[in-house]
Amino acid sequence: MSHEDFKRRNEAHESNKGKRDQRLDDYRHVMADAAGRRAIKNMMGFLGLLSFSSGRDAKDLWEERGRRQAAISIAREIGEADPEGWAAILNELLATNK
Repeated sequence: MSHEDFKRRNEAHESNKGKRDQRLDDYRHVMADAAGRRAIKNMMGFLGLLSFSSGRDAKDLWEERGRRQAAISIAREIGEADPEGWAAILNELLATNK
C-alpha cells in the first residue's frame, strides 16, 4: 500500500468516525427530551425491534427482517449514546409487548 493509499484510507476512516460521533451526539440530544424518547420508542415499535417473524410469505418475512435489522443497528447506537435512557425505553417496550 502506497503512502497516498494509506492517507486516503485514514481520511475515510476519520470521516466515518466523525459521522458516527455526530450520530451519537444527535441521539443524546433526542434522548434528552421526553418527546424525543417517545418518538424513538414509537419508531422501535414500528420497526419491530421486539417482534418475531410470523408465517407469512417470503417477501413479507424479508421486509420484516430488514426493518428489525435497522432497529437493532439504531438501538445499538442509542444504547451507546444514552445507556440509561435506552434501558428505560426498552423496559417500556417490553412492558407493552406482553
